[in-house]
Amino acid sequence: MTCEEIEGRLRSVMAAVGCPATGGGIADLLDRLGSFARHHQMIHRVTRAVWRAFSEDPADPLPTLPRKEALSHPRDGGIIAFCPGATLDLKIGDATFPEGERIRIQAAGRGISLARAMKALAGEAQEAPPMLCGWIGGEAGSALAALLHEEGIRACLHAIPGETRICLYGPRGRVLYDPGPPVTEAEVAAQFEASIADLSPYRCVVLAGSIPPRLAPDFYRRLLDRLPPHPDRTIVVDTYPDLLRPLLEGAAALPTLMTPNIEEFAGMTGIASSFFRGRLDRIVHHALPLLERGVETLIVTLDREGALLLSRKGGHLEIYTARPPQIVQVDTQGAGDTFLGAYLHAAALLDWPAAEALRFAAAAGTISAGKPGTGGIESYEEVIRFMPLVEICRLA
Repeated sequence: MTCEEIEGRLRSVMAAVGCPATGGGIADLLDRLGSFARHHQMIHRVTRAVWRAFSEDPADPLPTLPRKEALSHPRDGGIIAFCPGATLDLKIGDATFPEGERIRIQAAGRGISLARAMKALAGEAQEAPPMLCGWIGGEAGSALAALLHEEGIRACLHAIPGETRICLYGPRGRVLYDPGPPVTEAEVAAQFEASIADLSPYRCVVLAGSIPPRLAPDFYRRLLDRLPPHPDRTIVVDTYPDLLRPLLEGAAALPTLMTPNIEEFAGMTGIASSFFRGRLDRIVHHALPLLERGVETLIVTLDREGALLLSRKGGHLEIYTARPPQIVQVDTQGAGDTFLGAYLHAAALLDWPAAEALRFAAAAGTISAGKPGTGGIESYEEVIRFMPLVEICRLA
């Protein structure tokens, strides 16, 4: 699709929703449309109008999938990931895409990006890719399920009223973010109880990402408290500070593994991120109490500076840093999820030592950040080849 065709479709959407047209190119049109939608509280309507305008291309139709097929994958993997905030990403006019490709529609969300990365790492190995659990609704939900099916990502998706949320991106970044359909506590309980009825096949349970409207901020704390205890199972919570704080304040037991980025770690502590930047000693000081309360491994990712790992697994304290080589970052969306997926693959599935699992994860996250799209790694071998470029230093 040419830039002129994209601009024409955007102008048609603007006319349909009553947004005054402006001059300029794709980025200007999207920015104007985004401002209009936010000002008039029309985010839901506008995101769907844009998605329909670009998904109904007769030359490249969006695949459809019978819903019952999306809901009936077998449950025999090593990792199960709960993704309440599954999203359909629509990226328009991104110059990082291959020449001639200006539109990309992709299933997204923290759990989905993690599953995508782990599937790439599993390859043809006997280890099954993770099982993804979440909610879908409406046309966007059917499209999301179809895209997951095309990628070979196993998913148990619970159908709900309303529309799966759509996130719209332009050349300058995110334009609109639809919060998605409200989900009731009863719907959450029904799917979660069904999913945890038999966790015996799973060595790792991941609770990932944002949550739908109407659910209370202590959502993950309550889910964590309802998980049946198991001495050899890794429990991961990978979400945002406003959802982590209630968990840290009130959970009966904390997760086994946490991997916040530096902004999220700062939000967990209630201290500005500038206090921690360039000061590993301060991060360690504020991280150690979490290990004393039961977190086995805490990894704080530091963007271009790599990552800091603290672990009390096995009863003794280990602290490592990982510093990858400097690269040209193309798209960092999903890089943190790729990092987590790679760490789980190495540490939880392959039983690698913490230092080598950290090196493997840092390599995968760096590769992902250097490519367009989310979860941008191709194979286990690609990450192995990159690993020697990551410097590991033991601090304790």
